[in-house]
Amino acid sequence: MVQAGAEKGEGIMSEWQPIETCPLPAFDPEKWYRNGPSVLLWTHWVSVGSYGYTQTGKGRWQIVGRTVHPTHWMPLPDPPKETK
Repeated sequence: MVQAGAEKGEGIMSEWQPIETCPLPAFDPEKWYRNGPSVLLWTHWVSVGSYGYTQTGKGRWQIVGRTVHPTHWMPLPDPPKETK
């Protein structure tokens, strides 16, 4: 389950949170290859990553297909407003 607004960066948090507090998507054996929503991850640097599962249901944090071990997370910020 994902916290409301977390996938859209709706300003629900403005500080880094321990990785254990990040809402994780539920494992779906039929759609195991789909990752959860993207969030900011802290792994000694800031990256955009997501939580995903292997076909057997083993979960892991990923950045561009590479497994990482973050210590903190934060929702993505809102995108910039379009200007005309």
